Amino acid sequence: MPDSPYKYVDLSYLESISGGDAETEKTILQMLLADMEQLCPMLRTHFEAPQMEELEKVAHKLKTSLAFSGNPDIMKSNDEVLEIARTQNEMDRVPTLIARIEELTPLIIQELHQVLAR
Repeated sequence: MPDSPYKYVDLSYLESISGGDAETEKTILQMLLADMEQLCPMLRTHFEAPQMEELEKVAHKLKTSLAFSGNPDIMKSNDEVLEIARTQNEMDRVPTLIARIEELTPLIIQELHQVLAR
């Protein structure tokens, strides 16, 4: 992420829509944090159940939230999970995509805590 102290978070999208309002940014980041902590683990749960309709709902909710992280890798992985849940094609790819989301989630959450502490 260019000109940023963060490796996994890019706040440029958030800053562009908040108009630089610190309170708005803080509120959105707190919502992102809560969604990541609650929803990311549900991806694997619903996939393994298997509950494809629920998987699609969770991935869809995360799509909006993850945009604020500015992390293209987690957004792309989630978008692919969402599409696969919708179409039920290439289901064999989902475990790898979820594993990537699970790998990135704690790294992004750690940086979000740093952003919120500033």
